[in-house]
Amino acid sequence: RWLRPRALVPVHGEPRHLAAHAALGRANGIAQAPVVHNGDVLRLAPGPAEIIGKAETGRLVVDGRAMLPFDTEALRARRRMMREGAVFVALVVDARGALMADPRCRVEGIDLDGAGADLPDRVAHAVAAVPRGRRRDDDALRDAARLSVQRTLRRVAAKRPAVSVELIRLP
Repeated sequence: RWLRPRALVPVHGEPRHLAAHAALGRANGIAQAPVVHNGDVLRLAPGPAEIIGKAETGRLVVDGRAMLPFDTEALRARRRMMREGAVFVALVVDARGALMADPRCRVEGIDLDGAGADLPDRVAHAVAAVPRGRRRDDDALRDAARLSVQRTLRRVAAKRPAVSVELIRLP
C-alpha cells in the first residue's frame, strides 16, 4: 500500500502460489495482477498489463560443454540407465550363427546378489533357440539375447535395464 504499484506480476512458485499472490495484490488495491506462465510474453506499458504472445520455453541441461533440451533421447537413455541399470552383452558367432564362445554379460547399476549368475547361460540358450533359417540374421540373434536379458532381470530383480548387444560374426 505504501508503494501503490499499478501492476503486480507474480513470478515465482506453483500456479496456486501465483494465483494467491495475484489475489493478495488485488485485495490490497493493485488493479493489474496478471498470472503468467512459462513462455507468456507480458506487455507492461503502454496501457494495461496484458499477455501479448508466447515465447518458446523448456528445460535445458548443461552436458559437458553443451546445453541440451531436457527431453533429448540421450538424456532419457541416461535417466533410464540410472533408474534401471544397464547390461552389455557380447556374442561371438560363426557364419551359420552358432555361438563360438560363451556369451559375456556385464551388468551395471543392478545389485543381483548372485541371482543373475545364470544370465550368460540364459542368453546362450535364447540364441541357440533362434530357428536355423534366421541365425544368419544378426538382428534376430541380437533380439534373442536382448529379450532373454530383459525377461531374466525383470523376473529376478524387477528391473527393466537398457540392454546393448554387441555381435561379432567370424567366418
